[in-house]
Amino acid sequence: MTDRTVDNPFFARVWKTLSSSEPQALRRLRGENLTGLSGRVLEIGAGTGTNFAFYPPTVTEVVAIEPERHLAEVARDAAGLAPVPVTVSSDTAEKFSSVEPFDAVVCSLVLCSIDQPETVLRQLFSIVRPGGELRYL
Repeated sequence: MTDRTVDNPFFARVWKTLSSSEPQALRRLRGENLTGLSGRVLEIGAGTGTNFAFYPPTVTEVVAIEPERHLAEVARDAAGLAPVPVTVSSDTAEKFSSVEPFDAVVCSLVLCSIDQPETVLRQLFSIVRPGGELRYL
């Protein structure tokens, strides 16, 4: 993996504020979206790591991608508090690759910020094991 720094401090400040005061309904949806996951999970656009607290203990590893450097710092702090092992990468979804397949891919409130979502979705399906899942919120 090669890191590509994305620097958008205005968006990072706004997103940190929004994610720290999410409505209970959105937090409930995050939890429901991650229920039943197991094995190795790739999370695209981790933001501040809001999802990390909701991963069930059946998940053995989360590789979280967050290319915005300010948000990645916050996500790394959240990873330390997660109930499952989480590694935060500053790759972009477009540049991410993995030799080992994932059991699931999670995208939460993120595909709207990707220039070519169709291309990224094809790439994501190529690194999910046969029978794996794409969870989207």
